[in-house]
Amino acid sequence: ATYTPVLDAQGKVRQILKIATDITQRLQREQAQKEHLQRLSLVADASSTAVVISDSNSGIVYVNNGFSRMFGWELDEIRGRAPIALLAPQISDDFAAKYRAALREGRLVEREEIVISKDGRRYWVKVFSNPVAAAGAEGWDYTVTTLTDITRSKMHEVLQHRVLEAMVRESPLSEVLELICREVEQISPEITASILGVSEQGLLQPLVGPSLPAEYARQLEGIAIGPDAGSCGTAAWRNETVRADDIATDPMWAAHKHLVLPLGFVACWSTPIRNSLGRVVGTFAFYFRSPRVQAAQLFHQLMVDACADLCALALEREHTRQRIRQLAFYDGLTGLPNRSLLQAKADQAIATAERNNESLAVLFIDLDRFKQVNDSLGHPAGDELLRQIAARLRQDLRASDIAGRLSGDEFVVVLPHSDVTQTTDMVERLLALLGSPVTVA
Repeated sequence: ATYTPVLDAQGKVRQILKIATDITQRLQREQAQKEHLQRLSLVADASSTAVVISDSNSGIVYVNNGFSRMFGWELDEIRGRAPIALLAPQISDDFAAKYRAALREGRLVEREEIVISKDGRRYWVKVFSNPVAAAGAEGWDYTVTTLTDITRSKMHEVLQHRVLEAMVRESPLSEVLELICREVEQISPEITASILGVSEQGLLQPLVGPSLPAEYARQLEGIAIGPDAGSCGTAAWRNETVRADDIATDPMWAAHKHLVLPLGFVACWSTPIRNSLGRVVGTFAFYFRSPRVQAAQLFHQLMVDACADLCALALEREHTRQRIRQLAFYDGLTGLPNRSLLQAKADQAIATAERNNESLAVLFIDLDRFKQVNDSLGHPAGDELLRQIAARLRQDLRASDIAGRLSGDEFVVVLPHSDVTQTTDMVERLLALLGSPVTVA
């Protein structure tokens, strides 16, 4: 209601005009809108999705509880701050300019980004930014941005997609493992990644470490795994993840810290790589040039979880390929080239000798009375005899010579660059070597 005085000529109030307007519907609408906003606020605060609203100057004016839970900031701490500078300082000014230009044009901006919380924790998030105009206004007044945590799924998508694609292309093992290291280092620049193999004898074998000096990798070759063999050797020995947050003082690094400290690394985190049978076949290591941020540990763990399985798959695939090649081209009993590989190598050697007008010798070796050994002592004794004969053949041959098992008790030796005198000498040595007694069982 409004009250308006009616004055006479002398300025005295003679009457009061009262105008009453029914505002019931307006109040109901306002109350409904207020309740609607309260419900929206409750929904926003209950959601695990982070919501942040910024004004046209890119200053934060609102964050929901989901934002505070995820990133650790309350509104009073960050009011007026720019969301991009706060959460993703690594984003270039060029991208930020294109982002604001899109909002001014009223377009939704969608992206996936790695963001950082108040305590340094990292998230891979799906981001939607919507420009919003105030009621009755035109243009861009506010930006409503939602951030959904997709760290786990994105980690697997980015790492596994590219690595599995490389495996499908039959890329060499070194390329596949190097790709894993490069992807990890791109996602987390504070990490230097390394992958070592572990032999059946329990010795470390450097496989890839694209950002590590080659000399450091050579120094790790042949180190035996054990309780004090650095992060990798210890992780392989324990068959569990090992974290050394201070290499200089950690006992497990006592014998090897002089190798890594001069490179500027202060911490190392290593995880065993297991094959399908649970045996440790390698280690996956992260090196750090500054103390590890505790809050980033979960992010790093997700990377390890995604990569360790990929490493195991790549190593097992390579082992399978080698095993298939071994079965296809090498004799399973003696380890010498079988008839197929022997024929191919001999053909190549003969063609080379003909092309270069060089001499070459081919020796056929047959073991007399081998059947009697099998019949009297049994096939296991015969197999052991063949293995020892093959070992003796390998023992006396040059690197360029070719030896193979033709069948049963028949062997062939190809001697490139061998004239009559050299061949005669070799035959005499082999006869003496093969004719000496063999002890079986």
